Amino acid sequence: MRREVKRLKVICANKQFGCDFIGELEKYFNVSELTLLLEAGVTSFPCLQEHIDHCKYKPVACPNKDKGCSELISANEVQRHIAEECQFRDVKCQYCNVETTQHSLHVSFATQILLQLPVRCSCCCRVTMSNA
Repeated sequence: MRREVKRLKVICANKQFGCDFIGELEKYFNVSELTLLLEAGVTSFPCLQEHIDHCKYKPVACPNKDKGCSELISANEVQRHIAEECQFRDVKCQYCNVETTQHSLHVSFATQILLQLPVRCSCCCRVTMSNA
């Protein structure tokens, strides 16, 4: 049993998001301590908390949560998400240069096109655009 306990390793809870961290419990506990902890049913090891706290694969809320984005993304993917994917990222209207969100711009133009209305800029409503 001592041999099995000594070889125990802990994987990061963020493995499903791509983290390949493997913690070796023998670095933190001697075999007797570890055996006692496991027999007591301990399944969480605070000594590995530093990795968990700083894991670049930890899921975090999008910084645009307050604008409506409900996505959870890996900490290392935040910049890409904001730049390329987030529907609530700030964009400038190509017609009037007013800043709005990608979602607002898309919804406004899509609604006008579907309703076959003359398409107007949702930001300034002054510039008429073709919906053809």
